[in-house]
Amino acid sequence: MEENQFLEQEKETLHFSATVKSTLASTTVWTKFLAIAGFAMIGLLILVGIGITFSASIASSLMPTPYPGLGLFSATFIVLLYILIGLLYLYPTNQLYHFSKKMKLAITTTDQQLLEQALEHQRKMFKFIGILLIVILCIYALIFLLLMIIGAIGSIR
Repeated sequence: MEENQFLEQEKETLHFSATVKSTLASTTVWTKFLAIAGFAMIGLLILVGIGITFSASIASSLMPTPYPGLGLFSATFIVLLYILIGLLYLYPTNQLYHFSKKMKLAITTTDQQLLEQALEHQRKMFKFIGILLIVILCIYALIFLLLMIIGAIGSIR
């Protein structure tokens, strides 16, 4: 009876070779780099969005248009779009950063719980990106169908 429990516990335990640990350690360096670069890109997205707002407000005041306020409206839409993209990018970037930190610590301390937490952060990141990809592909499909319908209606006239 005790031998069966020992065998079940042995099956649940993973043993990493030096090569696996080295590969994971190298991976954490790159994932941390990508996470930090991701945070920088989010900051740049926000700064570009703010820059577009200022440049659009200056341009609309310098150039008279038949539709006053339209330039500022479109600039506001672009800023909101940039902020939305930045917010969508923040979650997976944050998960990648936590994966990197916890995986590096798990390797150096050989802590099974930290390894599990790191892999959970990785799972959350990939799940979010997968769901986001599905949503984006659905939006593209809807836009394609809408354009096909508009084209068909336009060709009837």
